[in-house]
Amino acid sequence: MKFLIIGASGFIGSHLYSHIKDRGYDVIGTQTKARQNDLKVYNLLSTQPLELCIGKDFFEGEEQKVCVIMAAIRQIDKCAEDPKFSYLVNVTETFNLAKELRDKGVKVVFISTSFVFNGKSGFYNEENKKSPICEYARQKSLAEDLILRNVPGSLIFRFDKVLGTDPYEDHLFTEWLGLCKSGKPILCIKNNYFPGTLVDDIAKAILLGCVNNLEGVYHVANTQSIFRTELALRFVDKMGYDVSVVEKNTGYFKFKDNRSLRTDLDVRKFVDATDMKFTDFDKMIEMFKKNMRGGKK
Repeated sequence: MKFLIIGASGFIGSHLYSHIKDRGYDVIGTQTKARQNDLKVYNLLSTQPLELCIGKDFFEGEEQKVCVIMAAIRQIDKCAEDPKFSYLVNVTETFNLAKELRDKGVKVVFISTSFVFNGKSGFYNEENKKSPICEYARQKSLAEDLILRNVPGSLIFRFDKVLGTDPYEDHLFTEWLGLCKSGKPILCIKNNYFPGTLVDDIAKAILLGCVNNLEGVYHVANTQSIFRTELALRFVDKMGYDVSVVEKNTGYFKFKDNRSLRTDLDVRKFVDATDMKFTDFDKMIEMFKKNMRGGKK
């Protein structure tokens, strides 16, 4: 089995690339601009064929070939501000890539989102009816449907909030750390209940899904969920800072598009298929704090 990761320079993509490589698999990662020497340059909007960008070797040989499509415009407000451009990236060209991979005999793994649900009830399973309330989620939902209908054997993962333990990466904990250091309050969306998942667990889960040759839609998220305010309070306490945590209604933040408030997912289907274990919130914060003390770079 060998892997291609479209979007290996991003937060999740870089961890997935390292995880697969560390386990001895052949893996090629792409980036939109030449920044990292070990990644190929490929843009979803490029007129150049994928094969020309990454080389023919990936498509040769008898090994099973898997491509994980990570690249996307994920910023909810950015999709709302420019729906035509984000649709081109998140739907049109993503689907074109999936068809190109299908025609070359490559298994397609597409990364989607819990935001395909409206966030009113929570604990969504894979069979629940989708009802997206923002442009980003509508695009992801449509891309899901197109790939499932037209790319046999494809695998769709829906994730929610992804957290990290490296204080030198860009994620929720580093954002909160910056506020703590400056003495500013942490503002949280009121009633936001989500299953924050460690990025390394996400990388492990993607590989497990591929190795187990899963097909169809799977929810992958922490088996624990938490209110954002409660997680922030735990973070502040464990990090030893004296800053306030303040709840605000969504209107306070002046978002340009809607947010789903309850995005907890029923992950029993994936856990039953893989026996996956997820890292709990307190352990994540402890790891983050330890990495600060250890001077992790």
